[in-house]
Amino acid sequence: MRRLMLFLAALAVAAGAGGADGELIAAPFDAAHWELDGGDIGFATYLGEPALRIHQGSAMLRGSDIGTGTIEYDIAFQAEREFPGVHFRGREAGDWEYFYLRPHKSSGWDSNQYMPVIGGAATWQIYSGAGFNSTETYKLGAWNRIRIEVYPNSADVFINGVRSLRIPELKSSSTHGFLAVDSAAGAGNTTGQVYYANFRYRSAPNARPADMPAPPSADLPGLIRRWQVSEALGADDAGRRAAAMDWAGPRWSSLPVERHGVANLARAATRAGLKRFAIARFEVAAEQPATKMLRLGYSDIARIYVNGTLLYRGDNSQYSRDPGFLGIVGLHETLAVPLRAGRNEIAFVVEENSGGWGAQAQFVDPSGLASSAFDESP
Repeated sequence: MRRLMLFLAALAVAAGAGGADGELIAAPFDAAHWELDGGDIGFATYLGEPALRIHQGSAMLRGSDIGTGTIEYDIAFQAEREFPGVHFRGREAGDWEYFYLRPHKSSGWDSNQYMPVIGGAATWQIYSGAGFNSTETYKLGAWNRIRIEVYPNSADVFINGVRSLRIPELKSSSTHGFLAVDSAAGAGNTTGQVYYANFRYRSAPNARPADMPAPPSADLPGLIRRWQVSEALGADDAGRRAAAMDWAGPRWSSLPVERHGVANLARAATRAGLKRFAIARFEVAAEQPATKMLRLGYSDIARIYVNGTLLYRGDNSQYSRDPGFLGIVGLHETLAVPLRAGRNEIAFVVEENSGGWGAQAQFVDPSGLASSAFDESP
């Protein structure tokens, strides 16, 4: 449960699908069924229903284990800045699938969010857009019915009887595990409450629908598709190693990018205290000296070294550029990279604070370049 609360703290900075066979199992909100954790959470009655009230906290369903099946519950809230959601396929190591709402963004493109949680860390800055968010208008001060059909590697989300979000690919490595609900109060929300009621579920086979779309994928020439990623390091250690091209000592992982082209560094490195920096690097060979344009993205803060020389430093953190800036990872910037004939080392030193630890890069014109990093295979 400590993992759930660490995650909550970071997060704060057609009608009815044909589901699995069998009846849904009711899980009343009481101490016999739910293990509560958090500073402002408790059982209550709301709008005539036995409910779970949360301002800040989480509740794990005792004895639950779901891989595929159906999850259904009612939820009520006002328009305060709050992030209430459901964990499924949860593991105590801090990995689970997560679908949550943003009541204060009702009717917006990002009124809700699917993302995997990896090692207790949020990843919404990496997973954004189609397959991760949908536009939904919520009922305020009234019950909203949420239903999630979980398939072997995908899911559908229905809100108030209408399919709202199709998730073509579930991203967590966890294939089954516990159920939990939570909410995290956002900045400025000191009193807002979220209420859950009528929680039901079933764990049973549930085949992927034939009309589920394929996951979107990045088909970009010159995209870096495999990175060498260090374990989490301190700031000085990471910077020194990138400048000296000293790769001996830390544990390294060969990390393929996600289908949409972003490397999720949390799959290779686990942030711990001041060790919140990872080196993500690749080699590229040039036929002759050339300056190549490199499109890039990262989260949250990055320094980029080419053959040991620092060429770039940028901050893509949420709110770092304007009050509405989200820091979503994408190929939003371009850097002129001087390459020498033969082998070149390019290293991103990426700092993670919250929302997702990511890196992305693409050579605009990869002619005259060769690299195993262009290949997805190890």
